[in-house]
Amino acid sequence: MIERMSNKLRVILSIVLLAAIHFNVALASGHLGYCVDYGASQDCNKVIYIPDLGMAFEVSSSNVDFNFGDALLFEYELLNYSSYCVLQSQIEIVVESIVSSGNSPKICDYSDCVLPGDVNLDGQVNQYDFLDLTLKPNYSGSPRPFASSSMYNQYSGDWEDVNNEGINLKHYDSDGNGSVDLGEDALPIYNNFTPSLTDFGVYGGSNSAKLTLEFSEDTIHVNEDNLWDDLTVGLSYTLTDAYGGELTDIKGVAFKLSYTHSEFIQPHSLDIQAEESSFLFGDEGHNKFIVNNYAYKTIDIALSTGSSGASGSGRIAASDFVIIAEIIGARSEVT
Repeated sequence: MIERMSNKLRVILSIVLLAAIHFNVALASGHLGYCVDYGASQDCNKVIYIPDLGMAFEVSSSNVDFNFGDALLFEYELLNYSSYCVLQSQIEIVVESIVSSGNSPKICDYSDCVLPGDVNLDGQVNQYDFLDLTLKPNYSGSPRPFASSSMYNQYSGDWEDVNNEGINLKHYDSDGNGSVDLGEDALPIYNNFTPSLTDFGVYGGSNSAKLTLEFSEDTIHVNEDNLWDDLTVGLSYTLTDAYGGELTDIKGVAFKLSYTHSEFIQPHSLDIQAEESSFLFGDEGHNKFIVNNYAYKTIDIALSTGSSGASGSGRIAASDFVIIAEIIGARSEVT
């Protein structure tokens, strides 16, 4: 231990660094930290979070008691011990004073926590997060301590890189294993999916985009000859710029198809397929995300070219669905 003579309150703590960062020199002094509830299922001790460093430390011993929500002012230096709650090294700190009490005990009130699957930080998990994920493959950083793919906020140390909107790339690591992998990190997006509030969005491109839906039939007439038949209707999705021309350097598109009159549609018959020959996909292939929410009467879809981008216009997807032909009473025509 390192002893320092002071007239101030002296408390010697050995704490555990929970961020995957090595320190090779003595660290700075006079940091303000909050005693927080880490929320880990493992039997770990109290945790101090230091906002100006973006780091959390586990308290392994102390000769003065303090409580969740206490703010502490302290100095610290590097040690080379470890325990089962450690990602890297232990730190020895000297607490100069307990600044205040009654602050929030939740680490996510101070830290930029990760909500697995919410890549774009809008509080939802849906096809737009999948699009963001496809644009940042193969990045890596510190793993998330005690990571879970379940949908609740979890502490994670910051990675070195951010995206164009300033979002730290740790949010792309949905499963918390320390690397961004489309196959592994898309699964929590499916599992934690919440229906999107946004109908249409395009990533990349130098001009405005427009999505046009066209039915294979304008009107279906139900009569005695086809009353008991399954009536299949086609629907195509065409992507162009705002004036019907070509798009340039587009990275992907996401949209939601909503249908209100579900009583006319055979349950679970409505589906959507990506157009494999679309200009979006080209020679390098594509990534797609499709969720059919019959309970919500929506289909949510994302089609991505990846980071390479694509240019052009045309049909990008198609749907088929079955109309229920047995109409009761005066409803003899479906338009």
